[in-house]
Amino acid sequence: QEAAWYATRVGSNVAWMECNPQLMPSLQANVAPFGHKCLQACLWNKAGERRQLHLSSNDNQSASVVGNMTEQCRNKWAGMNLAGSEQSGCVELITADWYTLTAQQPWLLHPSFNFLVLDTQGAEYEILEGMIRCSPGLR
Repeated sequence: QEAAWYATRVGSNVAWMECNPQLMPSLQANVAPFGHKCLQACLWNKAGERRQLHLSSNDNQSASVVGNMTEQCRNKWAGMNLAGSEQSGCVELITADWYTLTAQQPWLLHPSFNFLVLDTQGAEYEILEGMIRCSPGLR
């Protein structure tokens, strides 16, 4: 839903990173008209770890890899009548760190790359820790 906003401000050289594989088809459809790229990855400070992505009750739009907040989310959004809002559960994912991801997707390090829209799934600290450790000159 923010793709048009990013396109008007930073152009088409934008990448969207989503942890939840179930959301990739709709994300790709939403950002493709603006020339943006999508990546599915569970970004973390270490590659190759197994993490549970705990799905929330708001159509899995909010999820967490740092803990199961499903019941809290279900209670928070219970009165909002969201379609399909009773889904919950978890998906096991394998983590990627910034170093591994950029080795697989080197265009992420190219100077012409404008913007990374990163859905952190609650792992902000771990992601930033990993990015700083392997890319001290990250801009």
